[in-house]
Amino acid sequence: MSVVKYKVLQLVSTTGFAGVERFIIELSKELLKSEFQPVIGIIRNEHNPDDTLKIAAEKVHIQTRVFNCSGRFDLRTLKSIRNYVKQENISLIHSHQYKANIFNLLATINMKCVKMTTCHLYDDINYDFKFKIYTFLDKFALRRFNHIVTTSEQIKSDLQKFRLNGKRVSVVYNGIDLTRFQKSFNRNQIRKALGISNNTKVIGTIGRICTQKNQELIIESATSIIKQKPETIFLIIGDGPLRVALMSKIKRLNLSEKIIFLGQRDDIPELLSVMDIFVLPSLDEGLPLALLEAMAARLPVVVTPVGSIPDVVEDGISGLIINGKKQAFIDAILFLLNNPEKAKLLGEHAYVRVARRFTNQEMGCHYLQIYKDLLKHEFGKQN
Repeated sequence: MSVVKYKVLQLVSTTGFAGVERFIIELSKELLKSEFQPVIGIIRNEHNPDDTLKIAAEKVHIQTRVFNCSGRFDLRTLKSIRNYVKQENISLIHSHQYKANIFNLLATINMKCVKMTTCHLYDDINYDFKFKIYTFLDKFALRRFNHIVTTSEQIKSDLQKFRLNGKRVSVVYNGIDLTRFQKSFNRNQIRKALGISNNTKVIGTIGRICTQKNQELIIESATSIIKQKPETIFLIIGDGPLRVALMSKIKRLNLSEKIIFLGQRDDIPELLSVMDIFVLPSLDEGLPLALLEAMAARLPVVVTPVGSIPDVVEDGISGLIINGKKQAFIDAILFLLNNPEKAKLLGEHAYVRVARRFTNQEMGCHYLQIYKDLLKHEFGKQN
């Protein structure tokens, strides 16, 4: 292992364990192998505390630091972050999402510390007044950061309208730990534990239960699919603000035995092993880790052409890309169910695609180079 020279604070405001939190864990695992020492700084909402990220980080021996926050912009939190950066001699703060970006900027005023962010998703369309204020402050912060990373060319393009210096914006694709999906799982035993028979076809999705992920399309399409393929069920893994509403809709449609919510889970490789098809009908995306994981599990995938997804999935080769319409979604799933050999081939190609371009090692190398370049440019530090 390399000698540690510089400390990097991965700063995030979190109320759960979704894609951004999983990304931070994967990146930090790679940093542990380098000369950079990662610390995950968690801005913790005292009114809705969640320690999932802290627990997940400590399981893989990543240092964490919790900054309690009692409101949107708690001055005590700013002071706490500022003091920590000074005391621990943090060289670089890498923040994620708007709240952490704003704290990153304000807590380090007049401090010699590199500031950067990863924009995992950028949605500038929201009619909530408070959201518009936060978006304005986020733009203010982004213009003053040393560097910005996006997870897709589309997000980079969206940011250009803020008149950012293009040289300070780069695209780095997300990556995953392939070794988690190279293990052998007892598919039948896992299915039995879930109450699923061996001859049942399982269509699954993973993600935060929210408008963006569009799980509603799955529910609305289920009846038509089940009518033609009765031995089919759907697994929805994750949690979020729309869970109760969608579960009520499932009950109204008499689909409670066919669509199963499993909630937030950390045994993703095992759950993917029981699926036959993975779907992600999102309305907007960056580069979803859930998609990469499904492809690493050699599953045929049905996705929409948003964010970086078209850069990952080659339509008809490593998955099926649909236009997001209900009938197109139904047709794609029925095609895969009716053509198991084609589905298997898509899954094999999906694995090869991820293994070649979307690993955590590949992602880590890009971020390490960005860190080194920033430190050298700002402070003359060299490795």
